[in-house]
Amino acid sequence: MKKRILLVTEETMLIKPSGFAWEIDVVQPGEPAIEKVQHQPFDLVLLDKKMDPLMSRKLNALLPVLLEETGIHEIESLEAKELESVVTKAFEEQKRQRMKKLTILDNVSGEW
Repeated sequence: MKKRILLVTEETMLIKPSGFAWEIDVVQPGEPAIEKVQHQPFDLVLLDKKMDPLMSRKLNALLPVLLEETGIHEIESLEAKELESVVTKAFEEQKRQRMKKLTILDNVSGEW
């Protein structure tokens, strides 16, 4: 199954990126983004750094509460190479964190 990514941006003329090993949904900041994460699961959320700073702070505060296990990252550019780089690094970090949790659980369970 493909990983699902939510890209939150004010860019209205953005062409939805394709050709990656993951699915990407593009949504406007604010209520549309909040509604989207409440109704669909995402593996990663990307916030466009060019959006309104107040909206960015609001989403950075709210999204981690709604998406406990989902990585949330800000992105400088919406170009395909930048998207691919940020997404790859984010998923590698999520994998490392899962491995770390498993290692801790394995060490704890061995002591009982």
